[in-house]
Amino acid sequence: MERAKAIRTAVGETKNKLDKKLKETQLAVEIMKAKLDLLADLAERSDTEKIDILFDVWDSDSDGQISFSELALGMRRFDPVCSLPDNTKAAMIAMLSHDDNRNQHLDRKEFADFIEDLTDSLGVEFHDVAELMILQSTEKLLNEEYESAVFSLVEPLAEAQIVDIEEEFDNITDERMMKLFDLFDRNHDGEIQFSEVAYGLKKLNPTASLEEARSAAVECMLAFDEDYNRTLSYPEFCIFIRRIMYLGGLKFSDVADTLLTMASESSTFVGEDKETAEDIEKHGDTENMLETLADRRLHLIFDLWDTDGNGTISFSELCLGLRSLQTGQKIEETAADAACAMLAFDEDRDQTIDRAEFADFIYRFCNVSGHDFDKVADELVLVAAIKEDKPEEVEALKKAESAVLQSIKDGEEKLSKLQVSA
Repeated sequence: MERAKAIRTAVGETKNKLDKKLKETQLAVEIMKAKLDLLADLAERSDTEKIDILFDVWDSDSDGQISFSELALGMRRFDPVCSLPDNTKAAMIAMLSHDDNRNQHLDRKEFADFIEDLTDSLGVEFHDVAELMILQSTEKLLNEEYESAVFSLVEPLAEAQIVDIEEEFDNITDERMMKLFDLFDRNHDGEIQFSEVAYGLKKLNPTASLEEARSAAVECMLAFDEDYNRTLSYPEFCIFIRRIMYLGGLKFSDVADTLLTMASESSTFVGEDKETAEDIEKHGDTENMLETLADRRLHLIFDLWDTDGNGTISFSELCLGLRSLQTGQKIEETAADAACAMLAFDEDRDQTIDRAEFADFIYRFCNVSGHDFDKVADELVLVAAIKEDKPEEVEALKKAESAVLQSIKDGEEKLSKLQVSA
């Protein structure tokens, strides 16, 4: 009895498997027949009609235009081996290259241009691969739902980046930007030196003092002089101006004429600001600090001291950095030195040391110790690279940091009161 029941169960399971396999085979046959019918239909179509069919397949929401996510998914179906990041980047490039009206979508004509460029890049004619492209575009990817969701999530970010790149291109090719660069470039050597940055900024903001213009120029050179040669090239200058516009909530195209007018006006320096902007570079230790800033080794030391990589050096990071240079001191003495350094060089009073402040600190540190930065830079890099922080010192500094920073803040307030009373 039990044996007969087991046989019936096995027979039933086998029948179910066979039925399932039969249905799968029938479905595969129907899909193959549909593909053959599609191929037969496509054979009668012109290339223009085939591109329209491909457009309709990629336009999944049937709104008559291809969005970024639809473009990325269509390209992914055509080349499923390509990684998601590479596919996303390729879709952004395609949108940038073919979205002529800059509405973040491709219409039928823009799409046709994209397909033509795509097949050209593959060394084939669309006529020869049209059927293959359409067939591949109708087949779902293995993880299509997931990948489609990913493209939809990154779409707003990709579109924002595309808009930013388009605006950057517009700014670089804008004749008014070129004229503004020429006005900053007073000696017309094709590059803008530190003094020319300070001079130009002073003209754009006549109420600022030369010292304020000098400080702003230092920050500019630090942020935008990517090759550390103490000059701004035209592309670096464009990025610099765009950053100023961004911080002011403006677009260059809206205020370009005003900027040109201000930069073209004669100098209005009066009183103590009568010294020319060329003298700014020789004012105090600015020239020496800029020399230090231009040295790539300084930035390497900064990055080694900036252990959390957030772009600034905190009090505890400053202490640990100094420990590598003052191995014979007690941790309390190093902490005191770091507190003094924070008081002296943290110009914006944010209780951290940025790159410009760090350059000033390193220059003066070397000067006080009787060393030339250029001669000791390699040693400073080596020491910073091989030093090993003691866990107990790291923990002690973290615990003491808030109290020390409060003391520094109190000291800054006392200094400010003394300066006001003086």
